[in-house]
Amino acid sequence: MESTLKECKHEGACAWTAGKGKLYINTPTLGVIAFGPSGSKAFEGDADAQKNLDDHAPSELAKIEWTAVKPGPAGRKSKLAFKQVVTSQEEEGMIAEDLYEILGISATEEQAQVKRKYRRLSVQSHPDKCSSAEKAACEARFEKIRQAYEILNDKNQRAYYDLGGVRLVRNVESGWKEVEGQKAQLDAQINQVPANHPMRGQVEAQVRQQKAQLSESRMRPQLEKKFTSEEMDVEVPVTLKELYEGTWKKTFEFPRLVICRGCRAEPNSERCKKCGRCPPEKKQIPQFANTIFGRQVVGHKEKMVESNERCATEPTKITGLKVGRGASPGTHMKSQAKVGHQAPGRLPGTVHFKLAYAEDPMYLYAGQHLYSVLSITLSEALHGFQKEWLGPNGRSKVTLKRNKAFNGQVLRIARKGMFNPGESEPYGDIVVRIHVQMPSADTVKIEKPTADKTADLSAENQVEVKETGEVWRHYYEAEDAILSTDTKTKHHEEL
Repeated sequence: MESTLKECKHEGACAWTAGKGKLYINTPTLGVIAFGPSGSKAFEGDADAQKNLDDHAPSELAKIEWTAVKPGPAGRKSKLAFKQVVTSQEEEGMIAEDLYEILGISATEEQAQVKRKYRRLSVQSHPDKCSSAEKAACEARFEKIRQAYEILNDKNQRAYYDLGGVRLVRNVESGWKEVEGQKAQLDAQINQVPANHPMRGQVEAQVRQQKAQLSESRMRPQLEKKFTSEEMDVEVPVTLKELYEGTWKKTFEFPRLVICRGCRAEPNSERCKKCGRCPPEKKQIPQFANTIFGRQVVGHKEKMVESNERCATEPTKITGLKVGRGASPGTHMKSQAKVGHQAPGRLPGTVHFKLAYAEDPMYLYAGQHLYSVLSITLSEALHGFQKEWLGPNGRSKVTLKRNKAFNGQVLRIARKGMFNPGESEPYGDIVVRIHVQMPSADTVKIEKPTADKTADLSAENQVEVKETGEVWRHYYEAEDAILSTDTKTKHHEEL
């Protein structure tokens, strides 16, 4: 946000923030000014208007007016109005339509089909076949067909377009022009030496050697690296069963952002409704100042600019993820290049997939043990019970049998927990905290429990793992946990 207040003229003099439906500007002399919004149906719960705001649609943003909560010294309330979305100027003049739609082919067509389709369209849409009234439109259409063909007919440019749009194609083209400029400078060095000069041969040999370093095979990886997004880590949720047994063939659907081709031209079309504005990018903006040598660039600052391209989340299947038995959170599972989020003008970066524990409805995995809460009736607490459920591998049965129990009692079922090869005892325990469900007030008597062995088990919510790996319990009874096979209890009199 930018303000026209004189005291906010200098960079960093004023600051702004937003929260709880208000916008706040902190100024040097006026202090903090709070503003409230109005004008958009999004504030009334309209879903379509809210999506337009989330997409930063200028038509919806223009409806909003921010009005100061309190009047100023003159008795008037300050107001803020929308001016513009700061977008990348690099997209100006670039084709906004989908190149595949321009040529009338699908994105999976073979290269040979691109040329055949172009020849047919170029004949049908040639400006010489149009009337004088339609000539301008025909020329514009023919130019788009030509540009679409030039990109899609080149194998490398087509791959760039599929991953980063027309902006990426133009960025790489600019990179190659810089390389050609370096080659031209090397050739100029040769021309500075007369043809019959004794050093001519040596200079030519040096230039050939230097130009060899600028070959396509050497420079293409460097150019692609220059326009590649940063690497990113993605957590892959792994179930207890997968951790218990281990697997080399886990698959994961990575929610990847992809560019919606053609939606920059028709953002409100039916097929583009699922698409939102692509994430903003950082641009280096030069800072000018007057010096003794005149007005010069004295530094740069980062500014967030948005693209007019649209992006959508598309599940991308990742295969071959490795899950080692008893692996810890953060364990590296796989790295895959060019599967990161797509961004206009950039190649997707490498993604490092890291292991994370998936939430389990029955168990909390902390340290080397599993923690759970078993809910029983008061009758079962008084007269005893036997409960059975499946262990973490999803096959073996766990049995808990007690003559009596009390609320908050913690029982330890030895060596029925997770497999952890890094521990002296490879199999952990299942730690069960008893929760007694109290009967309603109108209950007349407590009958003996039925022989129902179904366990009402839920994951423990009073245990957490700190960043250091330490396991913290919110109840002290865990320190006095007894084996589930131990029938003695010092608390039986309390019942």
